[in-house]
Amino acid sequence: MAIKSRKFEQAEWFKIFSAKKMRIIAFVLACVIAGGFCLSLVLYANSHADSSSKSYLKSESYKLASNEMYEELCVTASAYLRYVDEDRNYTQSR
Repeated sequence: MAIKSRKFEQAEWFKIFSAKKMRIIAFVLACVIAGGFCLSLVLYANSHADSSSKSYLKSESYKLASNEMYEELCVTASAYLRYVDEDRNYTQSR
């Protein structure tokens, strides 16, 4: 096992990547790339959330759709509660 390890360490490509300067450069480069990726995700999420969600919430079609859904839920709830006894058991046949 020790012989294979020495042969591996003596290989030319291993010497290049085992140099301390190369490892430092690779680490710094990996940190910069990861930081840039995270920053781009945060910036994209912020810009996309600000532009689409706020404009949609202010739109007239959203207000109209939410009011219609509220009315339908109220009608469904009142129809259901009409046929419920004191123990909250449904008494009417479906």
